[in-house]
Amino acid sequence: MLPKFSLQSVLDYRSSVVEALEIELGRLMAELLNAKNRLAALKEEQTNLIQNLREAMQGELDLVKISHLRSNVEMLAEVIENQEQEVRRLEILTEAKRQELVKARQDEEVLETLKEKAIEAFQQEMKIKESRFQDDIYIANYYQKTQKGK
Repeated sequence: MLPKFSLQSVLDYRSSVVEALEIELGRLMAELLNAKNRLAALKEEQTNLIQNLREAMQGELDLVKISHLRSNVEMLAEVIENQEQEVRRLEILTEAKRQELVKARQDEEVLETLKEKAIEAFQQEMKIKESRFQDDIYIANYYQKTQKGK
């Protein structure tokens, strides 16, 4: 039976930290994807509004409609700018969380490696003890054979 790893509680803690970071990174990535999709929809809406404005400026002019469309285009441009800032913010947060997760995984790997080395050392020690025990048995058998012969 293998001995208990002395840093098992630390390893368990590191594993739970990695899990929590993975969940948080997944949430941020989903939020970023939603923000990018919203930005794409806003840009498509802006393209449609600009096309409507161009059409309104041809032929008979309706100044109220043109003014209203221009106002909508300007407001939408501001909304797009805000959404682009949100996308950049989420990209920064996602990258920072990704780096934090990489660091946490490295810390976990260090402990996993220590655990594996402790197991290897224990198994090596057991092989040595077993070999010595077999040597003792062979010596005892040899001694008994030589004593019987006398």
